[in-house]
This record gives sequence, structure tokens and C-alpha cells, in this order.
Amino acid sequence: MSFDGMRRPSFSQANVQIAGASELMSPASEPNTLVVPVCALVVLDAVKASARLKHFVHETPLKTKLKGKEKAISMGFGLHVGWAVEGAIGSKHKIDASYLSPHVNIAARLQAATKQFGVSMLLSGEFVDGLSSQLKRLCRPLDRVALKGSKEPMMLFSFEPRMDERKRYFDRFELGVEAYLNGEWEQARALLEGCVNSDPGDRPPAVLLEYMEERDFVAPPTWSGHRELTSK
Repeated sequence: MSFDGMRRPSFSQANVQIAGASELMSPASEPNTLVVPVCALVVLDAVKASARLKHFVHETPLKTKLKGKEKAISMGFGLHVGWAVEGAIGSKHKIDASYLSPHVNIAARLQAATKQFGVSMLLSGEFVDGLSSQLKRLCRPLDRVALKGSKEPMMLFSFEPRMDERKRYFDRFELGVEAYLNGEWEQARALLEGCVNSDPGDRPPAVLLEYMEERDFVAPPTWSGHRELTSK
């Protein structure tokens, strides 16, 4: 896959441990440039889609060796952009580079929310705004939420490398999200239920349906096109 649409500034890196999540901070060296670890998603997507790997995993010799030791490994990525204060934290025995910023916390919240939405990566609207048009086209809008600890709502996106292969499905989903955000919940219900029937394994439609079902599929009078994501 070509990554000509990605911006490639020089940058430094530091790992930050927050609430059990490892944050990789990549400060851009130039204004309006982003470092996008999309390559990781492409690799993960290729691994999941590989028929050869699926066959290998289900081979009898391998299953025999792993009997009683099966492990399920999943990774989640939260991508956000914003300012941060860089500094060295530690003692004379051990010093780590770290970044302090509310935007670091937002990235951690996004990473945690990947479990709720059942996706490998969640991107904030601010992050998507900085992508090239080539990559924006592969970002699927999921919801508009106010993250815990923040009053400002933001759009959430997932990254879908195979969006072109399932255009009809994703078009239906986006129409459902649009109706949901506009408070037209009966219309959103019909569209999103169609998505669930078409692909029961895709979690985002079910997330919105469950939220609306708790309110009998009627948008509250105070609905302003977003909800609070209370869970970390």
C-alpha cells in the first residue's frame, strides 16, 4: 500500500505510561504536520485477513502444542493531536522522557474506548483534520462524545483500510450515524439495524443502538448531537 499521502516530518519519541496504557508521543518538527502510525493498522489488518495465517493457526500440530495455553491478544490505539510539555522525569538512577498535557490524557481515553467500540484504533476529529485527503477517505465517523474529564465534544473515527471494498455497507452506517447525531433516532435505528444484520461482527452499529435503546429510541429534548462517554 502506498503511503505517499502521509506527511513525514522528523520527530523524537518517548513512551509514557498512563493507566496501564503505553503512550507513544511523536512531536512534529513543523507546524501542521502529523506522524501517523497507520502502517501498524495496515499490518494488523493484513494479519487478520490472511487466509494462510488462519489456516496455520488451525493446524492440528499447533493446536496440540498450545492446548490449554490459548491466548487472545488484542491491541488498541488512540490517536489525538495537541500541545504537550516535554521534560525528563526520574532520579539519578533512572530518567525517562515524558510529556505532560491534557491531550495525552485524551489519547489514553481514546485508547481505552477502543474496547467499547470494538475497533483497533480510535482517532479524534482533530487528528483526522490533519490527515491528507487520501487518508481522510479511509476514516469512518463513529460517534460524537464528550470524554470523561472533558466538556468539549469531539468526533470519533475508526480507520478502515478496506472501506472501498465495502462501500455500500459503510455508506449505510454513515447515514445511520448522521441520523443519530441529528436526533432522528427511528431513522437511525432502521439504518443501523440493517448494518447489524449485514455484519453482526461490526461493533460500532450495536454501540449506538444500545445507547438509543436505553432511551426507547427517542432523542431527549436536550439532545445536542453528542453524548458523554462516562467510562474511561
